[in-house]
Amino acid sequence: MDGRNLVGGDCTIGDFSVSAGQDPDHHIYKGLCTGIEVPDGVMNFSVGRHKTSSVGQWFKAQVTAQQNTMDRYDDMLNFAFIGQLKIRLRGMDSPENTMSFVFDDIVLAQTSSGASNIWIFGGKRCVYQGDHVVSCPGVTGSDGAQAGRPVQLFVTWMSSDRFALQIQQTAAT
Repeated sequence: MDGRNLVGGDCTIGDFSVSAGQDPDHHIYKGLCTGIEVPDGVMNFSVGRHKTSSVGQWFKAQVTAQQNTMDRYDDMLNFAFIGQLKIRLRGMDSPENTMSFVFDDIVLAQTSSGASNIWIFGGKRCVYQGDHVVSCPGVTGSDGAQAGRPVQLFVTWMSSDRFALQIQQTAAT
C-alpha cells in the first residue's frame, strides 16, 4: 500500500517528552491534534532538535525495544510522543469508498545521526517485524458496518527532516 491510498488522518498526543529548551513556545502539548498531509502521509511538529538522556529514558518507559521500528533503544532522543493515530484509506476495491482505522498507544520519537534525523515509530502493542517494520494492531473506525473490526498496520521507519507515515498494508486479523 502506498501514499496514494491515504486520504487523511490525524495524530493526537496523549503524553510527550521534549528535551529542555527545545519547545519554548509550547507548541507540543497533551491533546495536540496534528493532521496528516496527503498523499505523502507527512505530519509536522514544531520542536527543536537536541538529544537528551531524559527523553530516551521516558521513551524506554513507554515501549520495549521490540515494539519500535529500530528494534532497540537509543539512549538519547530529541523528543518522543505517545497517543492515538487515526488514518483514512481509499478502498482497494472501490476508490470512492474510504475506511477509517484507529491505533491507540502509538509512539513517535526522533533521534539524529550527524545532520540526519532518524524517526522511530511503534507502540505499546506493536511488534517488530524485521527490516525496520512494525506491525501495530488497531480497529476499524466508526464509518460503516465494519466498525470495530481488528486490523494490523505495518509501518516503515523514516530517516529525513519530516516524518512521513509509510503504510505497507493493513490487514484484517
